[in-house]
Amino acid sequence: MMWRWSSVVTGLFAATLWSGPAFAQSPLGLDTRGLPGGPVLPVFIEGVGLSEGQRAQVRQIVVSHQPQVQSLVTQLRTASEALAVRLYGPDPVSALVLTPLVQQVNQLRSQLTQERLQVTLEIRNLLTPDQLARAAQIRQRLNEWRADMQTLAGLPLADSLIAVP
Repeated sequence: MMWRWSSVVTGLFAATLWSGPAFAQSPLGLDTRGLPGGPVLPVFIEGVGLSEGQRAQVRQIVVSHQPQVQSLVTQLRTASEALAVRLYGPDPVSALVLTPLVQQVNQLRSQLTQERLQVTLEIRNLLTPDQLARAAQIRQRLNEWRADMQTLAGLPLADSLIAVP
């Protein structure tokens, strides 16, 4: 069991080192962190076989939404940190004190989800039926891979935690 766990950790570490730069920058040369699919977005973009015209349109979509996405991500980090400081700080806290902070975090998450949805829909509208079918196949393979990784790690499978939306 220890050997299997060690192999999984080593594999994940190697994959992280190998893929880190690729995940930070998409094949389109754009920072896709914070966008729908996060680091998986480049996998979908490359996998569906975009034409040069579609690549240019995806670049434009991502660039046009990037300022709003980055602003929301920054605000969410700040709000989450404020919540953590209060929750784990030395001062006494109550639900009354934490509720506004939790509501702010939830509101920012909701706004970020809506922005990601808009980007996803704009990109999806560019795809042909064949490309949509390839995207569905890629999604299925990624979910199978994640399930395999969970199994190898000896962790319980939780579809809602490992599935690509």
